[in-house]
Amino acid sequence: MIRPLNEGSEVASSEQRQSSIKRIVDLCVLVGSALLVCIVGGGAFLLAEIYHISPLWIFVSLISVVFFAGASEEYRKELRSARFVAFVCGWVVVNAAAFILILGLFGWPWLIPVLLFEQFLFYMTAYWLFGLRPPLGPRSRNAGDRRD
Repeated sequence: MIRPLNEGSEVASSEQRQSSIKRIVDLCVLVGSALLVCIVGGGAFLLAEIYHISPLWIFVSLISVVFFAGASEEYRKELRSARFVAFVCGWVVVNAAAFILILGLFGWPWLIPVLLFEQFLFYMTAYWLFGLRPPLGPRSRNAGDRRD
């Protein structure tokens, strides 16, 4: 007599297969996005060299993009508000100006402390204007961002 296959093992095997496929896809997306960042960043510096633009402008632009990406990750729900998007875009200008001024006036040693203070001011201003709590870490992203 032939026994039927255990259905539970088929489901587990299917889930393991889907999990491994998802892992492979995630790895490919990760490698692809890393290559894209390298190509875009290298292309930006190449264009700066061709058109005789200071590489510092490219560096500041990339830092501003990273700042905007970080703010949009932490406050994803708030990006539906035009006021909040305008606030973040304005703060990107403040971030770039702080970067250029501190680097030009005081040099690299002062850059990190000033940018950390500027980041603190960003979170406090977002709290004062929009009532948004500063993120406390990776676990706080799942919790509600608005105060009660």
